[in-house]
Amino acid sequence: MSSTAVVPQKTFNLGTFTLDSSGGVATGGSWKTLSDNKISVATPDGASQSFAVAWRFNADNQLILSNAGSDIFNWSLDTTVTPRFETRNAVLKVTPDILKSFSFELRGEWNLTPTHDMTFKTPDGQLSTITGIVNSPDSKFVFLFNSKNRPLLKHKLGFAGVWGNAPAGAGQLNFTYNKESGTGVFTLPGSVIVKKTTNQLSYQYTKGGPQSIDFQGTLIVNEDFTVSYQFSRRLTQNGDVVTAESAISIGAQFRKNSFTGDLELTLLKSDGSLSTTTLAITGNFVGTIGKANVAVGFQFTQQRDGQTVTTTFAFGGRVQFTNGTLEFAFAANSATKAITLTAGADIQLGPASVNAKLNIDMGGGTVQGVTFLLGVSF
Repeated sequence: MSSTAVVPQKTFNLGTFTLDSSGGVATGGSWKTLSDNKISVATPDGASQSFAVAWRFNADNQLILSNAGSDIFNWSLDTTVTPRFETRNAVLKVTPDILKSFSFELRGEWNLTPTHDMTFKTPDGQLSTITGIVNSPDSKFVFLFNSKNRPLLKHKLGFAGVWGNAPAGAGQLNFTYNKESGTGVFTLPGSVIVKKTTNQLSYQYTKGGPQSIDFQGTLIVNEDFTVSYQFSRRLTQNGDVVTAESAISIGAQFRKNSFTGDLELTLLKSDGSLSTTTLAITGNFVGTIGKANVAVGFQFTQQRDGQTVTTTFAFGGRVQFTNGTLEFAFAANSATKAITLTAGADIQLGPASVNAKLNIDMGGGTVQGVTFLLGVSF
């Protein structure tokens, strides 16, 4: 029993010209793509002729060239060569064979779908959906895909830009990316979380397995529980900025009824209403001295570019003695929340302190000083 080997397609025809996938023309000369994605053929006598063609990705993530309504070349079928797809300023650069210098550029509009696929719309209205994933261990916006006939060959489309809040709020992010002229915006479909192991922001979802964008930056929680995050600058191997420094701010509300476990904050939407997204920051509730009084605070460590940094912030509230109960009262979404402190366990009192910030009015002219609060002695 014999089989016939498949001969990879190497050439295609436009008009009277036969072009090859390495940029050559059979009768001599060369070809290239123009800014409107047309193909321009240059002949040895210095003349040139352009052809209106169409470019799209098919359902197998293969780049297809069409002319006059017919497909004339599939750039992903030749398995004897290794192609490369990449982006620079949102322009798609196609290198049919990485062992050769020839490449061509295609221009169009990119968009991220709710299923983390990418669409590419060329100026002539051809709309393609490229199936893939968004994934990066280092704060970058990178889209990965492969042609279905070569699943082990991954193509990486990287976009340079800056992270920011999406209009909806509640921890949803926009990535504003650089184009040849102006900028474009990708909106991540879901919301960020905080990784328990590092206390860094992360965007996680499941598609063919767990996927994520792990961010590098500085996490800050203010006394009103507003969460801020400063994204660190990230560079390419050549030293070019691929993710610029930026900062986001997310309103949040403290919803727990005790000072135990991790800090759990429910994020607010841009209109101020509560979302269903909760950020959990790993750490410990501790006693601390606030701006004017002893206060409940939270202490957490964060891994930043290989270093461990410890941060403690105080809640905007105070310890008070109300109706025979010691409690910590603080603002929570335009209301006052009070959590009871257990005397002898959560808090210990002694004589009035020379540091007025430690003193509590117990009523009836009695003042006592806090000597211990949530694991911290004063």
